[in-house]
Amino acid sequence: MIAMGLVELVEPEELLAAPPVIYSPFRDLLAEYADVRKGLESIALFLDGKDALLQIFLDGNVEEAAHRRATRDAKTLLRLDGAIAALDSRFWTRALDLAGLKDTLPAKRRAEWVEMINAQTCPPFEEETLIETIRYLVDMQGQFLSERVDGIFRALSRSHLTNEPQGFGRRMILPYCFAEHGGYPEWRMVDVINDLRRVIATFMGRDEPDRNTTNTAMKRALSLQGAWCSVDGGALRIRAYRGVRTAHLEVHESLAWRLNALLANLYPAAIPEAHRTPPKRKPKGVWGRIERPLPNAVLGILAGLDYRRSANVWGLPSVVEPTAIAALEEAKALLESIGATMRDRWTVSFPYDAADVIAEIVSSGLVPDHVSHQFYPTTRALAERVVAMAEIPTGARCLEPSAGQGGLADLLPSASTLCVEVAPLHAKLLEAKGHRVVCADFLAWSSGEGRSERFDRIVMNPPFRDGQACAHVEAAWQHVDAGGRLVAVVPEGAMRKVHLPGAVLTWSDVIEGAFPGVSVRVRILTASRP
Repeated sequence: MIAMGLVELVEPEELLAAPPVIYSPFRDLLAEYADVRKGLESIALFLDGKDALLQIFLDGNVEEAAHRRATRDAKTLLRLDGAIAALDSRFWTRALDLAGLKDTLPAKRRAEWVEMINAQTCPPFEEETLIETIRYLVDMQGQFLSERVDGIFRALSRSHLTNEPQGFGRRMILPYCFAEHGGYPEWRMVDVINDLRRVIATFMGRDEPDRNTTNTAMKRALSLQGAWCSVDGGALRIRAYRGVRTAHLEVHESLAWRLNALLANLYPAAIPEAHRTPPKRKPKGVWGRIERPLPNAVLGILAGLDYRRSANVWGLPSVVEPTAIAALEEAKALLESIGATMRDRWTVSFPYDAADVIAEIVSSGLVPDHVSHQFYPTTRALAERVVAMAEIPTGARCLEPSAGQGGLADLLPSASTLCVEVAPLHAKLLEAKGHRVVCADFLAWSSGEGRSERFDRIVMNPPFRDGQACAHVEAAWQHVDAGGRLVAVVPEGAMRKVHLPGAVLTWSDVIEGAFPGVSVRVRILTASRP
């Protein structure tokens, strides 16, 4: 898995500088164009004056009379200028893709190019025109980035006072984001929000998202019914309202002024300095850190999975490009980490309905990592040993604190077990498996809303770092009812530190290699309350 951590944001002025252009691939494209055009001209020359003969072929090979009447005459079909226009459009499409520009253009300019290509009204595909156009488009990347931000700003609702006329605030409201009937995202607004995410990705120094991942995030926000949906590692949040068809967007405070700095590149006199420079004071309700998300290439593969719900089987896309193959392997590893099994090279299956879990990963860009959530899954062999030592009677009330992906919980009686899990993604995974889940930090839950809960059996694999294992075990002990038992996997050093008043304690021998890839020695603690 790619390690996730904090994101260092790029400064706005760095984004306005144009990258160098390497022209050799375009010269190869020009040579290929010349060969194809020569072939078209040869065919046109050979068929010159033979349109009457060709017309007989056309009339004789159109089966239905209605289609025959609609067939264009051979002379029109043999127009060389029409063929050259189609050829120019095809090669301009390839040139823009080769330069990596088609997807980086602002939505408005991208639509203009798409219209020209579809209408076959592109400029001639000649060396001078091509090189000048590519140079212009590359040199204008900083300007286009500003135009993309401007397109987002112009799309904001003018009827909501939350949107500020002098620039971006942290909170933005976009109208008409969802269809009037059906509630699915409108593609025009998907483009707008995707442009915002692309700018954010540029600031974060990561690959740009595609429309499918943005569409998934918007549908995910819609399913949350007015709750915030975290996107791009916490850089952006979306809240959707189906009835009024609006989307509320909130960008991290470290990004709002950067967006305004790019907007000021177009309107230097219109954006006050206070809006385009870092704030002197921290805003109220400051967000947490922006975490490094998974590559958008990987998230794009997850968003494009072919889902067959009836069998809970997912089809992976077939890819051939080296970079796409690397992303595909990363996606496979991620799917396996949340319980998937590879059926063959292109198909995976889950033992539970994984649709919401995958949508959550695509939207947030994150899976709980070992560092931030201290997540080291309990192996099957260790889980079976712990549960056996708990000696769970029929009907026992059970608790699994820090439940992770359910390595222990899957072996407990589901009807009488409560799982507490801090990571939202893991909580959704547990729910998809059919567990009863509270998504919360266990220590906070234990001292707050869950402090009066009592259980007959508690089994746990707590986080180890910074003495958390002892803190979690001691908090869990308060929930053990009379005659109950707690069984916990703890680091070897906890034997001298854990304090459980009134408990009868037993300790297993030291276990080596309990967690693959982690050099930690553990014991299994059994604590019984008389």
